[in-house]
Amino acid sequence: MFNVYGTGIIRFKLLVYDRWGEKIFESNDQLKGWDGNYKNSLCEQGVYTYLINYTTLDRKAHEKAGHINLIR
Repeated sequence: MFNVYGTGIIRFKLLVYDRWGEKIFESNDQLKGWDGNYKNSLCEQGVYTYLINYTTLDRKAHEKAGHINLIR
């Protein structure tokens, strides 16, 4: 399970993309993470890209990006 943790967040969006840039997961709920599935099927092992956009209590927008190694 890929979850994002933090406090003082008032807006949140998590996006996960496969190696071809296809969006395979999206969540606006910080408590809902990616479980390694896409359309109710297990994703292949490999590297996936994530993008997190969030706004903090001081109304500042932030963006974080990185990679997830999916291993089964």
